[in-house]
Amino acid sequence: NLTRSARNQLRSALISRRFVPRDYSAEDMTHNRNSNRLGLNIALVCCAVPSLAHRVNRQVLVTRSAQNAVIHPSSVNFSGVGTMAAWYVYVEMTQTSNVFLRNTTAVSPIEVCLFGGSLVSDQW
Repeated sequence: NLTRSARNQLRSALISRRFVPRDYSAEDMTHNRNSNRLGLNIALVCCAVPSLAHRVNRQVLVTRSAQNAVIHPSSVNFSGVGTMAAWYVYVEMTQTSNVFLRNTTAVSPIEVCLFGGSLVSDQW
């Protein structure tokens, strides 16, 4: 299932970056005491997912390897309901009729600056 896969990917990324120990368990509240802090969770996603996209207009996003990417129609961020973020991290990029970004998470500019590391360059 997609949720379990995303959870396992994030867990592996957090372990490899030594945010949590190798024997981490979701049931252990020692490591989950901040699980209800949305800002912290988004910052961790920004660290763990090394793919960043920047919105240049209502539909088009730019990544390091694609100049005309769009959010996939199946993504919760596709409709633009609410605010349209300037920055997204994404898990997968596919090319069919367009270059599509899948599994996107909106991130704020401050999260990109603080946690994006080498993802951010002068070209953005």
